[in-house]
Amino acid sequence: RGLCVMLRHFAGQAQASSVGGIRSAPPSLMQLTKIDLSGNGQITDDTVADLCHTLQHPSTGASLRHSLRDLSVRSCMKLKARSALELQSFVMHIRDAGRGGSESGGL
Repeated sequence: RGLCVMLRHFAGQAQASSVGGIRSAPPSLMQLTKIDLSGNGQITDDTVADLCHTLQHPSTGASLRHSLRDLSVRSCMKLKARSALELQSFVMHIRDAGRGGSESGGL
């Protein structure tokens, strides 16, 4: 869950810096290309769900979603079917957003 808090924090800083049309934070601040949680024994379904919801959120996840190219949760022994459902929902969200004429995300 600490990862999601950190992602929301940085996304909030980037948004706050662009208020008033003046952008003081460099665009590269939100360029996250890979999240590799492979083999992490502490990752749970709740963590994956929180991450997927954070990345799907229109205001906090948009810039992250467009730069993210790889998300791996392989060999995380605590993950069950809920994680697969959350990840599938996330991928479908990105695919549908890409079809809607907006920038397509990674993954």
